Amino acid sequence: MSIRVFLSFVWTSTNTWYGGQCLKVFLTCLWPSYANLNTELANGTMTTGDFVAFILFILSCLPLMWFSPEKYRKPFLVASTIVGTTVFALLIWSVKRAGGGGALLADVSGVSGVSPAKGGALGWAFVAAVMANIGGIATHMFSQSDYTRRYENSSGARAGVAFASLAFIFSQYGMVVASNAVVAGIDLAALLPRWFTLRRGGYFTIAFVFIMQPWQLYNSATNFLTVVGSFNVFLGPFMGIMFADYFLVRNRTMKLTDLFDESSTSLYYYTHGWNWRAAIAWPLGVWPLLPGLVQRGMAPAEFWPGWTRLYQLSWFFGFVVSGAIYLLLDHFWPMPGKTFVDEADFFGTFATEVEVLAGLDEQVGGVRERAQTRIPTEKDIEAHSYPVGQSGSLQQ
Repeated sequence: MSIRVFLSFVWTSTNTWYGGQCLKVFLTCLWPSYANLNTELANGTMTTGDFVAFILFILSCLPLMWFSPEKYRKPFLVASTIVGTTVFALLIWSVKRAGGGGALLADVSGVSGVSPAKGGALGWAFVAAVMANIGGIATHMFSQSDYTRRYENSSGARAGVAFASLAFIFSQYGMVVASNAVVAGIDLAALLPRWFTLRRGGYFTIAFVFIMQPWQLYNSATNFLTVVGSFNVFLGPFMGIMFADYFLVRNRTMKLTDLFDESSTSLYYYTHGWNWRAAIAWPLGVWPLLPGLVQRGMAPAEFWPGWTRLYQLSWFFGFVVSGAIYLLLDHFWPMPGKTFVDEADFFGTFATEVEVLAGLDEQVGGVRERAQTRIPTEKDIEAHSYPVGQSGSLQQ
């Protein structure tokens, strides 16, 4: 969870910087004189125009954090549709203006120092590209204006860039707020419930972007970005274990009341609070990828073929290996209570009426509100305290 929080901090900061760049393009289209705000700041890593747009974008994100996450669905669905259409339109325009895809797509023989990739080299190049995308590397959205700046009609170009930048601005709201700030808020509320709610955690994450200094990351910290982009080494095994546990071991069955029970009677207390199967499966899926990660940060002249190829498969390798090891451990040392469920739908998960245990607090949009309750019966209390048909402590 700490890794997830750190990643949310990093990607919130980088995506707010991207959003500021998109906003800068939009403001320049509306007021061309805005481009004259070019005084260098922070050792030349940004200009006053960059910083003003960055601050304005952050301020515009803050009101969005006030709404509960379930209200983001429709606006961001519209935003994703708009930005997808915009990207496709820019692709068509760029290819048409360039007279085709260029030598790299048609015939690389005319490009100096480039030889066509064939066989295994082509396959590994494809795998490396897939892994780079899975790693969460953000797209350089603000560079789209480089393709449109040579358009003959300057007013038409400005209008096109303005509409395109608006589409990317809306998409960045989704990336910053829904994909990162809200996620970090949830994790911070889980790690430090005394200090954070979902909303407070989201605001804290957005404020943390000034400590991350994304303008420095994108202009001087190449190795740092390489390492951050390689977090699929650690997240792939995590996701493999989660997938194996929920879909294969438990067959999508959960005892929801035990998720909120921190005592040793809970199914998910495991062994003194530790799921030792996951604690073994995760490092076994990570360690084979570490040499390739180290090589990634070294000089390009250093090349360890075996470890590098394995690293290029990092997410898939970690996902499969850790998930398979977790399944094997559960096969030989099975967890008890894998099929236990609640006797009633206490949380209204599968019904239209909200039916919850008395005294349970429900967190909505970062504000704690008392949920509707009913008087629990003896049967309810028994189902909350012990697995169905079982009683006492379960040590796994």
